[in-house]
Amino acid sequence: MTTMAGIDRAVVEKIVRQIVYAQQPKANAPTTEADELVVSISARHCHLTDEHVRALFGRDSLTPMRDLYQDGFYAAEETVMLVGPRRRMLPNVRVLGPTRPHSQIELALTDAIS
Repeated sequence: MTTMAGIDRAVVEKIVRQIVYAQQPKANAPTTEADELVVSISARHCHLTDEHVRALFGRDSLTPMRDLYQDGFYAAEETVMLVGPRRRMLPNVRVLGPTRPHSQIELALTDAIS
């Protein structure tokens, strides 16, 4: 599979694995396919505080849609629309849970330009 930037995902995964494994003792190197490092990206999402969840959705918690690779983290059913300073919009930005101490938006470079 190729990303928008034209870099093959397998190449990115290989580079990340090499860097991670080079920093660990040889005894911790993967021995089976199940031990391999999983590389995943999420180009556009946001994290919200409890207060912002209440203000935006009128309730105290997010609705889990599916689990993420990290234990305890999930993509929520809830989404937000971001409006930039020039009134350009990014609709359906996924909210990730659980809530955090500070709200933040994470965008791809091309989204940030908009």
